[in-house]
Amino acid sequence: MRVLIKSFLSGMLVSMGCVIYLMCPDKIVGGFLFSFALFAIVNMKLDLYTGKIGYLVLNCNWKYARDLGTALIGNFLGTLLAAVMIRQTRLDIMALVTTVTQAKLNDSYISMFILAIFCGMLMFLGVDLFRSIENYVGKTISIIFVVMIFIFSGFEHCIADIFYFNLAGNLNVLTLLVVILGNTVGGMLLCYLCEKAKNKQVEEMTV
Repeated sequence: MRVLIKSFLSGMLVSMGCVIYLMCPDKIVGGFLFSFALFAIVNMKLDLYTGKIGYLVLNCNWKYARDLGTALIGNFLGTLLAAVMIRQTRLDIMALVTTVTQAKLNDSYISMFILAIFCGMLMFLGVDLFRSIENYVGKTISIIFVVMIFIFSGFEHCIADIFYFNLAGNLNVLTLLVVILGNTVGGMLLCYLCEKAKNKQVEEMTV
């Protein structure tokens, strides 16, 4: 239940980031403000699927896998509730979010998969840098850079996409699964390569 609640809150925070990005006329400012969602998530130690999936490489066990599944469900429920609530407001973003989601639906699955891989790598990088950098300013900058890069590069983030699709009312399950798989591959791949690089450095130091 604890993981479900924490992941639900993460879904709500990502949804808020999506809303401010859609509402902001200056997309650079919008991308910057979006980063507050991930900044809040990592500081509050909440559970976001894209921030945790990479570490499955280091925690290859049933409990961690179960928590990941619970996190994904919680993230989905958080974005779903946020989308339902936003639809009842005066915010004039429905036309824009429909355009955004239609562009994703018109894209090929291979394109969405590749874009999701890069986003998964960035999300792992952002969380890992936040954990490893001791200086708090450095932690903050790493989160801001990661989020702004994935947004302006057009990379696909599954939790943000779930919110966009739910808000527009045009959720395509297969497209969403492709993005989730891409984020999963990207996060785990970068974690694996980073661990290999660390092990290689240790071996070289001991030779």
